[in-house]
Amino acid sequence: MSEPDPNRSPVPRWVLPVMGAVCCLVLVVALGLGLQSLRNGGLLGAETNATTERSVPPPNGIRERVDASSLPYEESLDAPLEEGVKKVDYALLQAMGSLALDPSAIRLDDVELRREGDQEYHFQRMRLAGADTQQLAEAIAASLTTWAGNATMSRVSNTSYIISVNGVRTHELALAPAYAPQPDHDQPQQTVPVPQPQPDQPVPAPAPEQGTPPATRPVPDPHLTPAGSGRLAIVIDDLGESVHAARKLIALSYPVTFAIWPRASHTHEVAQIGTQGGEEIIVHQPMEPEGYPEVRPGPGTVFVQMTPDQIRTIISENLKQVPEAIGINNHMGSRFTQNRTAVRAALKELQEHNLFVLDSWTISKSTLYEEARNAGMTAYKRSVFIDNIRDVPSIIHQLEKAERIALANGQAIAIGHPMPETLAALKEWETRRNQAVQMVTVHSLRAE
Repeated sequence: MSEPDPNRSPVPRWVLPVMGAVCCLVLVVALGLGLQSLRNGGLLGAETNATTERSVPPPNGIRERVDASSLPYEESLDAPLEEGVKKVDYALLQAMGSLALDPSAIRLDDVELRREGDQEYHFQRMRLAGADTQQLAEAIAASLTTWAGNATMSRVSNTSYIISVNGVRTHELALAPAYAPQPDHDQPQQTVPVPQPQPDQPVPAPAPEQGTPPATRPVPDPHLTPAGSGRLAIVIDDLGESVHAARKLIALSYPVTFAIWPRASHTHEVAQIGTQGGEEIIVHQPMEPEGYPEVRPGPGTVFVQMTPDQIRTIISENLKQVPEAIGINNHMGSRFTQNRTAVRAALKELQEHNLFVLDSWTISKSTLYEEARNAGMTAYKRSVFIDNIRDVPSIIHQLEKAERIALANGQAIAIGHPMPETLAALKEWETRRNQAVQMVTVHSLRAE
């Protein structure tokens, strides 16, 4: 047997080049994944916390600016009843459209904030007109099946119906076949035609287990109410990415509060546009949502795991980006605003800057408003989101709902977002809004 040749390679010569190519490929892939991780870390402003397996951003420095195209406008709210109410509102508008009727044929007579368990929702009394009542009822029933599957409609009389969401009564409807002429009053009139009421067809009050109504109070008629009887502030969140949207807003004839992301692409320019247009400026402060990290609040977020000093540092850095701001409201924050320790740390920094606080009320258990009041700060709470459904008539209906809340309670705060549908709705509503309601800034409202 011959001796092995010590100079001969133990493996075929083609193996080594192949192994080298594989190693290079692995290195390229690893480098690519590393860069992507850095990008995601910048967007989320996050670094791994091994103890909790959650991502918490470092406390210092300005990180990557927000990329609006990769972020949701808002997190999902923990308010299935209120979301159901808005789906019913949309279904009613779609029913009118199916009959070729103008959405203005819906008149919102009254709005009440009611509670069912730990949920708040807006109960509405409405009148719809313009077609045969049976035809209207059939169109509404069909539309509810399509657009609000958890809603049911029950008949009280030929012209009166009840709509319930998950068994809770949310709407009383009075149907009328034709319009009645508007009365001639000295006060400014809405251009919306008024359906003929049906006083002989009362709608029974809901049972106690189907939502608890507030104490009975007289409902002001917007056509007879003196101008200025109600005050309404509109806040547009998530500003800072679109300069075009900011310019559209300052062109409106009424004030709009600019809630600006502190680390958006055009934060400074949008703040300047708002200031030059005479608008109120506040910081739209990102706060940790329940769904994090799947739901991303963006850079500059404060998290419940941060120390009080880290929270204050993040907020301080954010405030420097919007020196024009006189207040803040929360972007997302369903987890953060429930944590009193974290909220108090944030408020301590805000208090030193003498800023007011608007609780966007993204969760019913939020403590932001309560803790701000306890700290002696000027604080407010959102009344209604106007654009959960991206549809111009639907947004206008929510604006009209905010008007009714302002007339009933003296004031209201409506929050929307710089979406094309919202901008179009604000412009259209400008020509038909209730002149009995005075449009104001948030800070000019009475702190409740």
